Amino acid sequence: ADGVMNFNEFKRFCTNVESDLARLQREEHDAEIELQRVQIQATRRQVEQRKHAERRQGLLRSMPRPNRDDGAGTRVLASLGYLLPLLDATRFFAPEAFSSAGISGLPVALGLLQPIAL
Repeated sequence: ADGVMNFNEFKRFCTNVESDLARLQREEHDAEIELQRVQIQATRRQVEQRKHAERRQGLLRSMPRPNRDDGAGTRVLASLGYLLPLLDATRFFAPEAFSSAGISGLPVALGLLQPIAL
């Protein structure tokens, strides 16, 4: 208690300082290893994302371009698929419908189109 440190107290103090220093060095080393691990994971993630983006771009380049042809001719040709069943139906329903309406030329014209529907 006189403010002077004896040898045993000094030895205990040095041992505590040395153990604290060793602990701090281990913690610093562990932190560096953890930082390296996180950086490696981030690099791997970036590489995977770049590979995924390259695969996606390759797939998009290999796909055909979308058909943007929506003109009148394309629409008329597309409607022909619906016209054939309609012509087939006229064989059964048109003669009665047009005879009662007084239209005589239309059944004949539709009759001429029947070979197309077959």
